[in-house]
Amino acid sequence: MMKQYLFIIAGMIFATSLWTQEICNNALDDDGNGLIDLHDPACYCAGITISEDVSSLIPNNGIETFGCCPSSFSELDCATGWENGSKTTPDYLNTCGFVLPGIMDAGLIPFPEGNGILGAVYGDTWKEYVGTCLTSPLEEGGDYALSFFVAALPIEVNGTLCNDGNHTFEPVAITLYGNKSCQFQVQTTGCPSWAETEWVALGEIVYLPDTKWDTVTISFTAPFEVNGIMLGPPCHLPPGYAGIPCYAYMAYDHLRLYQHMHLTELSSEPVNLPCDEDYGLKATVIPDGGEWQWYFNGIAIQDENGPEFILHENNSQEGIYQVVYSLADACISDSILVELPSDVTVSQEVYLCPNSSVSCAGQWFDSAGIYQVIIPLPTGCDSLVECVVIPHELSDVTFLKVDTCGPIEILICDQVFSTSGMYEITCVDEWGCDSLVMLDLHVVAPEATVAKPSFLGDGPHARVLLDGTGSTPGPFEGGMTHYQWLGPPDGLDGPANAAIAFAVREGEYCLVVQQEHNNMICTDTLCVTVRKKQIQEEPPVKTGDGKGHLSDTSYLQEIVAPYQNGYQPGVFIPNSFSPNGDGINDVFRLYGNKGMKKVLRLTIFDRHGNMVFQQAQNALRDTSPGWDGTLDGKPVDVGIYFFMAEIEMMDGIIRFHHGEINLVK
Repeated sequence: MMKQYLFIIAGMIFATSLWTQEICNNALDDDGNGLIDLHDPACYCAGITISEDVSSLIPNNGIETFGCCPSSFSELDCATGWENGSKTTPDYLNTCGFVLPGIMDAGLIPFPEGNGILGAVYGDTWKEYVGTCLTSPLEEGGDYALSFFVAALPIEVNGTLCNDGNHTFEPVAITLYGNKSCQFQVQTTGCPSWAETEWVALGEIVYLPDTKWDTVTISFTAPFEVNGIMLGPPCHLPPGYAGIPCYAYMAYDHLRLYQHMHLTELSSEPVNLPCDEDYGLKATVIPDGGEWQWYFNGIAIQDENGPEFILHENNSQEGIYQVVYSLADACISDSILVELPSDVTVSQEVYLCPNSSVSCAGQWFDSAGIYQVIIPLPTGCDSLVECVVIPHELSDVTFLKVDTCGPIEILICDQVFSTSGMYEITCVDEWGCDSLVMLDLHVVAPEATVAKPSFLGDGPHARVLLDGTGSTPGPFEGGMTHYQWLGPPDGLDGPANAAIAFAVREGEYCLVVQQEHNNMICTDTLCVTVRKKQIQEEPPVKTGDGKGHLSDTSYLQEIVAPYQNGYQPGVFIPNSFSPNGDGINDVFRLYGNKGMKKVLRLTIFDRHGNMVFQQAQNALRDTSPGWDGTLDGKPVDVGIYFFMAEIEMMDGIIRFHHGEINLVK
């Protein structure tokens, strides 16, 4: 059987010493809290250390020197060198005077050292802290430890035991705080770091309250130079520390703060190849002489008490393996995550293009079939891949015939085509195979061209040549080109459906060029102005100033003429309208001021040159029906339409205007 093994080495240093209540290497829940072995905080390791200097940096660390013998609660100032950390009132207890009744009833006398101890309440809204100035500052980045005796008991407000002396308090983090200065009496009854950010939590120890003296150690690295410390509850207490009627009370004795360093770090690594029978894990540490224990997912593996461990002895299970090395009363730990992938054969399908080859699992195949590929791994194991090579049959050549009006861009297989022609296009399909597309593209793009007309002479027989012979003719065999001239009434002399026409009146003349091809009609229009003599051109259309704004879909173009009688005649033409029945901009109309007389003709064409609307003899300032966006009573499609307007002005001059209309819904 082939197997693959993946190892992730993750060093884990644990914090605290082994608890006596929980035996940490028997795979049993000895203290009944539902947590077994390394899952129990009691089995958390702090690492193996040696002390550089075990002398305490705390003055009066045994709490035996005092200026007065306490006679009641809240007399911490009697103990030499000790201060109230905040506005709360921790206690100095000494057998020379006052000791809580609960202390005596719980059997905590004699004290671990001498006759004096410190006491503090742990409550949600009343947190008591004992503080002191150090004999010399802690160096920034230095490793230190605070060791002390601690005992806990439930008391009433008068200091007697409550709840028959039985603990209901959950494990709590006894916390050490530090400050660069040595200023106490933080103005709070809660957490000191909430009131003054200069007080920083340096470290903590998770303690299971018990009515007996025990030794605990808080190990930490100084984040800055520390001159003052205070000890007490964490900022957030577990449930059950409300206080009334039963308070959690902690007693401290023999507090020693000293510098230390780690003796060594434990390392573990795999041994041999994963597919070998003797594959296992090995741990090393200096110095030796301690005791070993291996764990699987935090639970002790019985009889695995050496530096090496063979994996098949745990049925080759994947998961997290830990090793704990204990020396004296300290321990250090490391862990390895072992992942064992499934030994099921992996199947991979690939498609083979005609006259080609395809890659699968690092090998190339040029014919269809099912192939077994064995891949050697650096671990010494083999991986099996089943390659299923499927022939991919390409379809015949795809022929595309496209007839369209231009200008246009057509995208086929990431290539752009805009001019007529026959194209051979190679496309890559979703299987990576080449296929062929033949494109027969006909782009019909007529272009109306009109030579600049000369000026219209005087006299009844004067006329001007309108030359549209430069317009683009129909380029395709069988196609047809049509010409249509539009202009003022009776302004054309002779046929209006040829490339050449003659104008006999002033005004605007437009040439509409249509090309037919395969039942498709494409149109282009160009307009010129015929005048008797050269006059000043009309000013450009005004846009963008918001004048005459109709709706969100339309603005009015203002067409102005030279001043007459002190005012400037003008006509206003919308550039879009929306015939959707909402009562706003539903009809396309022309608007004018008193300088305009009447609309002689308004004609509208679609993009193919077909006339869709025409009206005549409607005064500008009267209500005119305009175009409601229908043809023969039916709504037309949205899009661009073209208008031509013939307007008579009050001075008798006839003006012609043309442009685009955007019909939207």
